[in-house]
Amino acid sequence: EHSMWKASRGKEPQSGLKYLKISKMEKIRVLLVDDHQIIRDGVKTMISDEEDIEFAGCAENGLKALEIIKRTAPDIVISDISMPDMTGIELANRITDMGLKTRVLILSMYTTDDYIYNAIHSGARGILPKQDTTREMLLDAIRTIHSGSEYYAPSISKKLISTMVT
Repeated sequence: EHSMWKASRGKEPQSGLKYLKISKMEKIRVLLVDDHQIIRDGVKTMISDEEDIEFAGCAENGLKALEIIKRTAPDIVISDISMPDMTGIELANRITDMGLKTRVLILSMYTTDDYIYNAIHSGARGILPKQDTTREMLLDAIRTIHSGSEYYAPSISKKLISTMVT
């Protein structure tokens, strides 16, 4: 917890200084959306020790995620693509269409050109393949996307570049 001493105005406390409590650093609030419990548990474990990231909850599909997003307005939604009821791409579209500040990071085993194209056009701000994403990549992606930039895993970037060149 950050705190600061500052000279007071008006009535002087005995010490001549007044203690002002400064709120904790704003944490990046993350909601995880995946239909596999093992993925939800694993990602939660990966981010739970980070001082600047708060695990805001999880949902097993896009419909349940939308309910949580409307209620809690997380900063970042990490979403799988392939889920029952509503895909991650549909979820990203809905978040974009609603004009919410929540940013979407796709974490999926589906990384074909079509999926990448559709994810980007849905408003997703980053894409990570489940197959080769490390803890460091995930944390870097969360922080990068939260700062306003986009984040694509190296394997995704290579695919994007190769489709632009050919």
